[in-house]
Amino acid sequence: MNNVIFLTGATGLVGSNLIPRVLRNDNTSQLVLLVRGRGERDARRRLTDLLAHVSPELVSDDVKRRITVLEGDIPAERLGLPDSLYTDLSSSVTHIIHSAASVQFQLPLEEARRINVSGTSKVMQLAQHAMSAGKLQRVAYVSTAYVSGKRSGDVFEDELDCGQDFANTYERSKFESERHVRSLMKELPITVFRPSIIVGDSLSGRTLTFNVLYFPLKLIHRGLLRILPGSHHTPTDVVPVDYVCDALCHIFLNTNKGIGKTYHLTAGSSRATTAGEVVDLAVEFFNETCSTRRLRE
Repeated sequence: MNNVIFLTGATGLVGSNLIPRVLRNDNTSQLVLLVRGRGERDARRRLTDLLAHVSPELVSDDVKRRITVLEGDIPAERLGLPDSLYTDLSSSVTHIIHSAASVQFQLPLEEARRINVSGTSKVMQLAQHAMSAGKLQRVAYVSTAYVSGKRSGDVFEDELDCGQDFANTYERSKFESERHVRSLMKELPITVFRPSIIVGDSLSGRTLTFNVLYFPLKLIHRGLLRILPGSHHTPTDVVPVDYVCDALCHIFLNTNKGIGKTYHLTAGSSRATTAGEVVDLAVEFFNETCSTRRLRE
């Protein structure tokens, strides 16, 4: 039986980098992508443009025949799909990878919950229907290491709700989303993945988004960030997108292990860089145009 893999977040950094890896992992798998757009044609155009940037070889006709693009919306009932399409999907899907999320830190809490919590709930409903149909083998949920919120010290994979507070609505909504996913682990074959700060490819540097770490780097490059408040020694846990996607695919597609488990896809305390090292490297790299001065503690 050929695998039918349903992927959300296909136009995001993680999702777009998962597409080529999933297709290369098994040359018979069918990939079903949920993409927002103004109709199916617009959704497919968005995806084609994206694939041409991420992995140009995927634009071939042979590969296109293995990809089905569905125009939908994660928080909507039945994912915004017509009843017939939703029924067909739930009766055929073997693997679900839910990587779609809003990564904006300052969304109003209810909006963050609508996308990240309600959206995840709708994907889990699909998984439950697929499980009832007897085809579902695995579910992967892409969470974040920052469900730990403002906790300090060691944070373990089997820990979630420790009464922690959160720095922003993104962390809180992803915590609530993971809590819901974990509540279903006894009935669904779920694996949770918690990446830290995701940046571009480790070899090419290629990225689709310039969030989080890229903002201060851009300001340093333009000479607009003269002083960066904070400690030189603050740990900065950064992982490249290829590491995240390779690890997820290995655990999720190539082994039966991992069901009911959570994995931290992070640098960890022994390998994380520091804020000072990031600034030092940026200033050194941008030395011809940057006027930022490094302040040593």
